[in-house]
Amino acid sequence: MINFAISIKNGKKAGADPWDARTLEWTIPSPPPHYNFAEIPRVHARDDFWHQKYQEDEQGNVLPVMAGAAHAPAATGGHDEGHEEHVEGIHLPTPSYFPLIAALGFPFIAVGLMYDYALVPVGATLILVGLFGWAMEPATEEA
Repeated sequence: MINFAISIKNGKKAGADPWDARTLEWTIPSPPPHYNFAEIPRVHARDDFWHQKYQEDEQGNVLPVMAGAAHAPAATGGHDEGHEEHVEGIHLPTPSYFPLIAALGFPFIAVGLMYDYALVPVGATLILVGLFGWAMEPATEEA
């Protein structure tokens, strides 16, 4: 509790990448937007974010890539001169309560299997109603 209080009072705020991370989830801001990535990321390596920040020299030593450096590898997501890149829109599903209704069925089934089998059909009905309603819900986005 003392450490928590001292950290709240005097602690520094963590930056965008406090752990020098390797994976793409550290490239988005915090808190993340509801769509996560504004563009679908192009991944060229297993640890693509790390490869965007570092490269190896001829001896295998790891060197940081300078921002805007001319010697940075092409896999850093930079744009080639004269080459136009197609950006796809982000599809977000329409907000719905049907997944919540379907999810509420699982606790009914679990409790029914432990205590009273009469709750199992109630849970199964909730799941089926939720899934069916979700599947039949009309799309509101224009195609």
